[in-house]
Amino acid sequence: MEVRIYSEQDLQDMNKSDIIRAYLMLQETYREQLSIDKDKDRQLSNYAEKLNLLKSQRFGQSSERADSICGVASETPDTAPEDKTADKQVTDAEHDESRKNDKPVADKVRKRPCRHAGCMEKVKKDLPVHDVQVTLTEEELTERFGGHKWCELPAYTYDVIRYVPAQCYVERMHVHVYKGGGKIVKAEPTVQKMFPKSMLTESLMAGILNDKFVLGLPTYRIWQEHDRNGLHLSRQSMSGWIIRCAVELFEPLVMRLRQILLGTGHIQADETPVWINHDDQNKHSQCRFWVFKTSEFSDGPKVIVFQFEQTRSTDVLREFCKGYEGTITCDAYVCYQSFAREQEGKVTITGCLTHCRRKYAEVLKAMKGFKKLTEQEKLKVPAYQALKKLSGIFTVEKQFKSLSAAERLEVREKKVAPMIDDFFTWVYSFKEGDFDKGGLMEAALNYSKNQEIYLRGFLQDGQVPIHNSSCEQSIIPLCIGRNAWKMIDSIDGGTAAAYMYTLAETAKANGAKAYYYFEFLLKHKALLLGCMKDSADLSVLDKLLPWSDKYRDYETTQKKRMNDALLNALAI
Repeated sequence: MEVRIYSEQDLQDMNKSDIIRAYLMLQETYREQLSIDKDKDRQLSNYAEKLNLLKSQRFGQSSERADSICGVASETPDTAPEDKTADKQVTDAEHDESRKNDKPVADKVRKRPCRHAGCMEKVKKDLPVHDVQVTLTEEELTERFGGHKWCELPAYTYDVIRYVPAQCYVERMHVHVYKGGGKIVKAEPTVQKMFPKSMLTESLMAGILNDKFVLGLPTYRIWQEHDRNGLHLSRQSMSGWIIRCAVELFEPLVMRLRQILLGTGHIQADETPVWINHDDQNKHSQCRFWVFKTSEFSDGPKVIVFQFEQTRSTDVLREFCKGYEGTITCDAYVCYQSFAREQEGKVTITGCLTHCRRKYAEVLKAMKGFKKLTEQEKLKVPAYQALKKLSGIFTVEKQFKSLSAAERLEVREKKVAPMIDDFFTWVYSFKEGDFDKGGLMEAALNYSKNQEIYLRGFLQDGQVPIHNSSCEQSIIPLCIGRNAWKMIDSIDGGTAAAYMYTLAETAKANGAKAYYYFEFLLKHKALLLGCMKDSADLSVLDKLLPWSDKYRDYETTQKKRMNDALLNALAI
């Protein structure tokens, strides 16, 4: 708005009504400017808060636990949430003592980790033992004892651990051929080629898959390591083998795992971005790896299925969860809720209290000098109050992790439900305008209010977890690999990676060794190829699942064979 500037003479020449009108206009302009300045101050405050949060995320601790953020001991089951007064008294006493010595409370309560009895036996319990006899010769004994009589006492025994690096070698197969009776017979070799005109074997392929999808190594480093060890492969060959194994062999087994997963009725879901390079175009785009897993409280085998998609839309859920009935524990992404509404009650969405806690933790991380406050001062900070309430819920819930679903549901109704009610009563106690618009605290409260119905979902079913952390943890190996290889070269490569991560993570979740499991599957190539032709009934593949007796026997046999071979080689 343009403001007219009056000179002293102009004002003297003006009558009273003109002066009043000019003053009112000036007053209105001043009011508008005050509003603009206030809005700018609010925006600057929000930007400063977000900048502090970014610095904390970049250089600070990633933990969202109250004891880590606040620098004080977390609540224990004995004091949270029933005896908050006792907990407060102890914390205040510790705080006052620490202030005298100018040291944080965390230094007072931190204890140096100690080695527990039997930890060394636990380290070596699965390793083969090669006995080495350290003795003295007759000449050495005579020299040491100077001709005196001697006798041997019980040997002093101690253990050390040796490492044998992996090696590749050529196994030259001499297949004998016999002729007689008008026909020619060849001896059946124990090792078959995986692909025609290829030297690839199950053990080599399993090693490559283990390096890439379990250890998180990019193909380039795997190629370098093999090249240093004398195996001169090309990266293109290894990538082609991985895609071929995934598409031609492992696809039906992944489909079977998907059937088992959806049949449990309780699943968890999450997704993460990845960049893909288009072969036919000189450009790249962002795609998604989705991960679906059985509930962490599931009584049956653990199943983790990765799905590579070029989109993040609800169509992914419509396709993957077609016909599914049950619960999905996930974050607040709107496509899950849209999908549930489409299913008309067949699918129930439950939220993640870890995501809710993260919002309040971000407020404290963005608050400069928060850790230097006294306990009394911290208790006046709303975000700290929320974190204390949520920490109490997590502490109580953790105590009953080993219970059955029915027992867990009963305990939740008695102990956890009142704590949830108390938390949401606290959330709704704040009025609009109590916090800066667009600030982190307002966002945290709005998240809690908007997601309340989903955050309460775990109270209705004992098999539903209170958070989605276990699903997020299942994505970590993929994220480590993504940080190494940065980008996928093709859509086929993304699909192959999803299949391989599915098999590797499911094997690990069920206590199987991924290398032996890949080798086991590759040795049953004929059964997998047979299912590709007729995939109507995939239950025939149950004997190849990582928890099957057939695989367990195979892993036990292979471990014993490898240990015996190693000990025999050392004995030579």
